[in-house]
Amino acid sequence: MKKEESLYIGIAIVITLFFMVSFFMPANEILTNNLNNNNNFDSLDQRTTQDFFSNQYQFGFSYKNDITGYNFSQLNNLEETKAQAVFILIPKTSSPLINQSNIQVKIYADKDSITLSKWLEETLETNFSNAINSAQQGQFIGREAIWFQTENPNLATDNLVIKNDSTIILFTATYQNLRDNLRVDFIDLLQSIRFQNI
Repeated sequence: MKKEESLYIGIAIVITLFFMVSFFMPANEILTNNLNNNNNFDSLDQRTTQDFFSNQYQFGFSYKNDITGYNFSQLNNLEETKAQAVFILIPKTSSPLINQSNIQVKIYADKDSITLSKWLEETLETNFSNAINSAQQGQFIGREAIWFQTENPNLATDNLVIKNDSTIILFTATYQNLRDNLRVDFIDLLQSIRFQNI
């Protein structure tokens, strides 16, 4: 890839992140106002986080694990998915029977070394066919990545899929409304992603 193309892609990602952060700005303003008024409301940045790192897949991230954070688990039964591993973060403040909001991280083998666009089109469990806007393709931490959103009658998702060496990693936030704090936590998680060789 030419230097000029990399620069344009980098600029596009920065602009995309700016619009994503701008979209979440009302929630951030509420947090700032509460802190400035000395209310008993914890800043998301001040909450306790837990680090996760997989030596097998050579990547990791941080997630919030205080009383308003998330329970982390690994799905053991992979019969209904083509993923090699599935990690699930469920809000501690919600009932799994009522609220389906969660964050999932799925790792797939990149056996055919195909492009992410082609992989998304062929992998039905990504729900890419229900994307509500055009997918945004570019680089994320020096790796090929695609951002897209989907919407169903009761749930919507924000998705980031990243190609990392011989694996494809799909990060998904599932939520019930646009003002869900889970979406802010998801962006925090994405910003904490790290790879072993970076």
